[in-house]
Amino acid sequence: MKRFLGFHIDLLLKYLLPDSKWVLVLTALLLGGIGLQLIGPLAIRYFIDAALEGGELRGLYVAAVVFMSVGLGGQVLGVVNTYVGRDVAWRATNRMRSELLLHVLKLEMAFHTEHPPGELVERIDGDAETLANFFSRFAIRLLGGALLAVGVLVMLLLEDWRIGLLMTALAATYLAAQLYGLKLAVPLWRRHRSASADLSGFIGERYPGVADIQKSGAEAHAMSGFREKMLPWMSTHYRAVMTSIAGWMVSSNGLNMGNVLAIGVGGALFLSGDFTIGTVYLFFQYQRLKMLPLMGLSEELQNL
Repeated sequence: MKRFLGFHIDLLLKYLLPDSKWVLVLTALLLGGIGLQLIGPLAIRYFIDAALEGGELRGLYVAAVVFMSVGLGGQVLGVVNTYVGRDVAWRATNRMRSELLLHVLKLEMAFHTEHPPGELVERIDGDAETLANFFSRFAIRLLGGALLAVGVLVMLLLEDWRIGLLMTALAATYLAAQLYGLKLAVPLWRRHRSASADLSGFIGERYPGVADIQKSGAEAHAMSGFREKMLPWMSTHYRAVMTSIAGWMVSSNGLNMGNVLAIGVGGALFLSGDFTIGTVYLFFQYQRLKMLPLMGLSEELQNL
């Protein structure tokens, strides 16, 4: 299977398939949470317009109860999603650790001579832990964020095609900027992970021999080697972080323009009589609702 941003998707499927039933449960919970998030602003829109028009109190009470129920239900589903996702992540990465450890133990002695124990621990456990964090949030933030953003854009298009097209163009621009920034940042993060493994290998090899190093007066030599490993770690980390931050700032500033446009365009259409105040609120709330999954989406793409 093809690689996506340097990650083998077939590996993800290989370790997740044994827990496919829980993945389906996670998907169902995810879709339910997305539906609730899309319903909430509609209830508030009705409440605002009905209140301004002097509607019956019974309708206002119903709208308020619907909104509170939707909010509470979304929080409950979010907690359950996090628990199930974390459980699936640990199951998948534990299988990965076992298979990787068995593979390493079967390698020739020349490999173990070249790679110190600390480096192997960092690769087998440290990288797997990073993948565990990714797996536990993958469906919730990456897949869920993408589905929620698409759902919001569809709702905006159904309400008014002009604002819908405008917000779709902003979302596409944001994602394009993120993908370009990731294209620059991923090689830097890859070099940083390699430098981190080298540093862990050096520390893991020297730490058990501290007493021998002190007895032989080799502290200066050990510290010199530590600095040689530490400097690449620091430089690669700095470059990777700064590149990621620069890409995030450029794209997020563009996404924040959506708030301005939602209020500006919605306000203009309200003054022209095409929109109600509730509809202006609906567009602004949907724009805010779209921002969060897109920002989470960019973070998970970087982790990917």
